[in-house]
Amino acid sequence: MAIIYPVEAVNQVLEAIGQPPVSDAEKDTHPDSIEADGFLLRADNKIQRRGWHFNMFFDVALAFDGNGNIATGDILRIIAVKYPWRVAIRNSKLYDLENETIVFTAEPTVSAVRKLTWFDLPWSLQQYIITDAAVTYQRYKRTDQVDDAVLRDNLAQAKLQAVRDDEDLRQTNLLQTDEHLRLKGWPYR
Repeated sequence: MAIIYPVEAVNQVLEAIGQPPVSDAEKDTHPDSIEADGFLLRADNKIQRRGWHFNMFFDVALAFDGNGNIATGDILRIIAVKYPWRVAIRNSKLYDLENETIVFTAEPTVSAVRKLTWFDLPWSLQQYIITDAAVTYQRYKRTDQVDDAVLRDNLAQAKLQAVRDDEDLRQTNLLQTDEHLRLKGWPYR
């Protein structure tokens, strides 16, 4: 699949509500383009936050600064923490729930969901994000209900494709029989 550039993503969202495409130069100045870009950013954060094979990292040692604070940076969500910590993300820093502080004396090891850049995302997930943003933007603009139904159908298809691709990467399908693996072209047991 081809790379989807940000201006193409914005244009796909604009197309969903019947607006003409914008050029790369207009992307940051055209009012509809700026709105569409905002909807894409929110959809990107929401969908990546779910946690996918490509943006989940396990046993990551988080380093603290000289003050004992741990900036979370690109971490969207903490999945698990190795004992003895219970943590949360607050104000872009790791927060120790047990001691009610942002100051750490040791570096915790966590499993986390990280936000990746647009170009690091698989094509199917980019399509899912674009379609989700288009549905939300279309509802915001309150255009035709027929368009809404078509977009919701497209969203369901895009989500299904993204989930299938993610399952293929994880190789976690319920149908792990030798026959199924042969059909997929994978080496079987």
